[in-house]
Amino acid sequence: MYISSSMKKILLKWLKKVCFYFDVDIEIFFFTEKLIEKFQKLNLEIEIMEYQLIGCVIFHLAIKFLEDENEITIDDWCEISNFSFNREEFIKMERQVLKILDYDLNLLEP
Repeated sequence: MYISSSMKKILLKWLKKVCFYFDVDIEIFFFTEKLIEKFQKLNLEIEIMEYQLIGCVIFHLAIKFLEDENEITIDDWCEISNFSFNREEFIKMERQVLKILDYDLNLLEP
């Protein structure tokens, strides 16, 4: 399914609120935004029902990649999303996202 620009704006607005709620460096939010764009270019078959989960997973990976000291746990992500996914779904999606990104979180083009 095609993710519209308005759906993307809603996700990013929510992720920005999460960023401020957990006091995460704003640069990690911007990195997350770019990773979401990269992911969407590589995976055009994104299920709308999984879009929030994908955004959370990518934000989680961005925090790990940029080594922010303020870690958000998987349980935090489940709770902040109002339990729209569970721990197992999060971990499974994390594997899928990394596979689609070919384990490359670098934003520089080759």
